[in-house]
Parts: sequence; C-alpha cells; structure tokens
Amino acid sequence: MDLRGGRYEILHLIASGGMATVYLGRARGMGGFERLVAVKTMHAHLADEPEFVAMFLDEARLAAQIRHPNVVGTIDVQQDERGVFIVMEYIEGASLQQLLRSLHKQGNTLPLEIALRVFLDMLAGLHAAHDLTDAQGKPLHLVHRDVSPQNVLIGVDGVARITDFGVARAEARISTTHGSQLKGKIGYMSPEQAGRLPVDRRTDVYAAAVLLWELMALQRLIRGDSEAEMLAKVVASETPSPRSVNPDVPEALDAVCMRALEKNPDDRYSTAADFAEALDEAARSMGMKIATPRAVASFVRAHGVHTPLVDLRAKSNAEGQAAQVPTRIENPVSGRASAASFPDRMSSPDRKSSESASAVIVPPDETRGKHMRTAPLVMASVAAVALAAGAFWMLRAPRTNEGAPVVLSQPVPSVDPPTITPTPSMVLAPAPPPSASAAPTPPAMESARAAPSASNTGKATATTKRDPNAPPTATARPSSGGPMYRPSEL
Repeated sequence: MDLRGGRYEILHLIASGGMATVYLGRARGMGGFERLVAVKTMHAHLADEPEFVAMFLDEARLAAQIRHPNVVGTIDVQQDERGVFIVMEYIEGASLQQLLRSLHKQGNTLPLEIALRVFLDMLAGLHAAHDLTDAQGKPLHLVHRDVSPQNVLIGVDGVARITDFGVARAEARISTTHGSQLKGKIGYMSPEQAGRLPVDRRTDVYAAAVLLWELMALQRLIRGDSEAEMLAKVVASETPSPRSVNPDVPEALDAVCMRALEKNPDDRYSTAADFAEALDEAARSMGMKIATPRAVASFVRAHGVHTPLVDLRAKSNAEGQAAQVPTRIENPVSGRASAASFPDRMSSPDRKSSESASAVIVPPDETRGKHMRTAPLVMASVAAVALAAGAFWMLRAPRTNEGAPVVLSQPVPSVDPPTITPTPSMVLAPAPPPSASAAPTPPAMESARAAPSASNTGKATATTKRDPNAPPTATARPSSGGPMYRPSEL
C-alpha cells in the first residue's frame, strides 16, 4: 500500500502532465472514514527546482482560497520524504479535451447547446477566481493564464469545473515568476501574454474566447509548424470569425465571440461574468435553449469518455492484489531461486550474499504460468524415476552377518517368476557397483516391491515369498564390501 502523508492512500494513476502526476487516492480517518481524492504530485526531476516547487505551492495556496462549485476544490497540501503533493477534490468525469478527441475519433461533434453549458460553467468558475480576495478583502488580481480544454473537467454530474492554477499569477503571491518566461499554451494565449506584457483578467477572457471559437468552428484557431509561427499569428494576424469557417454558427453567438477575441484588451469584455451574460442574451434572442446539467451528464455517460469509478476501484484492487504476489528472485550464478516481495526482500539486510548484487528480478507473468502448468509433469517424471531406483535398491538386501532369508513385504503376482538355482559363483561374486543407468528389468519391477525392516538389535533383515519347491536361497557374504546378496528373482 502506497501511503502519502500518513493518511492518503494512492490507488490508481489518473493523468500526467509536464509538471505533475495526478492519482486517484483515498483519505483515511477515524472510525473507518474514507473519502476519494485526487493526489497531485510533482515530478521527481522538478522536486529540486525551487521555482517549480514554489509554483506548485502557489497553486495549492491560491486554489484553496477559491470556493465555488465550478472550481476544483483543494483540500490539503502535504510534504513527506518523497516531496510536496496537493490533495484535491476528485471529479469523476473527463476533461473537455478528452471529450473532444473521443467525439472526433467517432466522427461526431459536440452539440452547441452542450458546448454552451460547459462553457458558461467554466466562465462562472473563472470569474470566481478573478474576484478572489485576501483575508482583509483586498483583491488578489488572480489570472489563470492557462485556460484550455485540458483544464476544464466535465463531471458525470453534468457540472464543468476549471482546474490547474499552476501558472496562475497574483500580485500578492508568495513567490514571483520571472517576467521573461513564457508560460501557458501558445494556442490559447492572448496577444499581451504572448508579447510578455502585463496581464489581467481580460487575458483569461481572450483565452476563453479562443476555446469558444474552436467549439463552434470545430477546428483549431492557432496552428503552425513552429512556436515562432504560432506566436506571430497570435500577435499580428487577423482572427477569422467562427461563422466564416462553420456557416452553422448563429450570428449572435459569432458576434459575442469576436468581441471577446479583440486584440486590444480594452475592446474585450472586462470580466468573465460579462462574457457569460452576453452569451446568455444571444442565446435567448434566437430562441436557443442551453442544455441543463442533467443533459450534459447524460451526454458524458452515453459516450463513455471516462473510466467509471467502479472500474477504477476494481483495477486498483487488482493492482493491489498483484503487488502481494511474491516475486521470484533467481541468481544467475548459482541458479538458486527464492520467493520474495520486491523491493522489501531486496533491501533486507539479512539477505544471503549469493542473492545480492547478481540477483535477477523475474516478475510474475504468463511465462511463469506456463512453467507452473508443466511442473506436475516434471514432478511425475521425477517420481517415476525415484520409484524405479527405489525398487532396485529395495530388492538389494542390506548387509547382514546372519544368513537370514529374504522375503518380500508384499505378495507377488499370481504368476511367479522363474527361479534360478544359485551356484557358488553367484554367492561369492560381488555385486556390481550401482550406477545411474542401473535399473531392474521390467519383469522384476512388475513382480516385486521391497521394504527394509529393522530388528531390535539393529540388524536389517528381509523376507521374500519363495516357491516351496525351489532350493534354499543364498546367504549374504559377511564382508566389508557392502551388501552382496542378490535375490533369486534377479
């Protein structure tokens, strides 16, 4: 179990960006309390960069002060031995970018009434961030600076929310970014932002208008083969109207969008709220009905653009169980194998030296399953060889000083093997040394099974069933050369 900050359990990867990775997590508390959260962790290669760490913390500090249903809420910010992480509200759903890409692959488009509902929700959250004040009521002049489809989340509840204030700028922020650095996505930058001029909330109004243009025109507004070419288009080129690209765009909505896309900030809507109000009036003037949150929820669910929470839970549970499967550690030098739970066993101080630096981790996979399926066959073959060898050795009587007859512990089959009259050479000749290839002949294996028995005096004796008409059996020669007796059946 991967636990962060002592109470946030990491369950599953949700998304990864240029600065951080977001995981589905679970907050634990007293009395079995649980709550699903989104845990945003900074990439390891950025953890040692003071500027990125400061920006990361600024996002948490600023976003935590915004309380609005159209803004993804920030719950907590923590730091442990692995670095800083932010705990946010978990939104079950998909980003606007994911929805648009899914529809494009299906050959569909986002209905205008659905697009307007999502867009108006985003403007409401953006206006709440712009109006943010400190504890004394002084405006913080927060600017998101990265309004784009990736940062608009559409929940299965039909509510759209703005998120990711990682490049937001506020005059009263704890740390400041270098003015020469260009941050944000070029395709959604305002001319003043692309030109590294002072920005305010009207910069976000412009970026939002670019997003609306693309939702109505059904294509990207700023495109180019290089960043320099895209920047030039943002600053100098004339912006075509969405209606000129897509004739189905209503004139009233086209006019509202084009005003928000003015190059001069003074000619745009001064606030996101004014922009939203103009869209509402345009829709009413042409009798257009904007979709309700219920309609948006049904649309998102119907197109399956997100992973349902129940599936995420099931996958997280499966991954958790897989993590408990022992990992086989093989030593390529000695060939030894052992079961260990990686990495605990690898880091254990009491590991044997033969399984240290030369150990190779072999994770459980389908190949292991094939080996495990063939294991019974191998074991059966080994058992058969062992039984054959055991039968041979059981038929060879142990050394004894007494001429005790050898009797089999099990009755022989109904067909007795032919008897052989012993000769002196048979009695005195030593038995050949055992070898790996030595094995009793099939008749002997099928007709006899032997088992040693120990007497009270420690002398081993054995009995065998003989034909009453057969001559007396030979006795073992007492010598130090090992057992010399060979049963008459052989």
